[in-house]
Amino acid sequence: MKKFLIFYFIVLFVITITILNKDNKELIFKIGDSLSLSKNSFNSRSYDNYFKDYLKNKFEDYIVYGYSNYRIGELKRDISDNIIINNRPIQNILIKSDLVIIEIGIDELMYALNVLEKYEYLDGMINSMEELIKLIKKYCKEKILLVGYYNPSNEDDKYIEYINNKYFELSKKYNIYYLDITELNKKMYFSSNNHYLNDKGYNWLNTQIIKTIY
Repeated sequence: MKKFLIFYFIVLFVITITILNKDNKELIFKIGDSLSLSKNSFNSRSYDNYFKDYLKNKFEDYIVYGYSNYRIGELKRDISDNIIINNRPIQNILIKSDLVIIEIGIDELMYALNVLEKYEYLDGMINSMEELIKLIKKYCKEKILLVGYYNPSNEDDKYIEYINNKYFELSKKYNIYYLDITELNKKMYFSSNNHYLNDKGYNWLNTQIIKTIY
């Protein structure tokens, strides 16, 4: 009887430790456009590699979804339509996520900076982002991080400051994390022939996300 009890408590201890370790691991869901996909002039995915290496003992699953020129309104539509990602409904992924990283709009911003009514277009993006945040919070009750924008063009920084300030206000209003990335306006962080970041830029961004959340 004594041996049986010892064996029972050993098994119980092992099961408890396993459950606790599993509960400590997170599901991270990163959604967006070319920024989330870590695109640069070489189309590398080094940003994700940096992130995964740092958090390899912290997350149970890491899902990235998006594509170039993905618009804020399109992401909102896809969540409402409950599209399937990795054989799972997106709403279920949001419900299960411990951290949702929103990195969308940099490609759309490039378009906004090339129209005549820039502020009008930016206001439309801001309204769409607010609707997106409200929709994501409907499903995700854990940490949400909204990543702002760097300046992807030669336009005046005032437009970037305008939309980033509005995003910061949204983060306060809806009690989510916000990350300012205007440091990336420095040319040292850009790829040589487009508005995408280079590996140094993605490494900086990754480090700031980790500092903000962890």
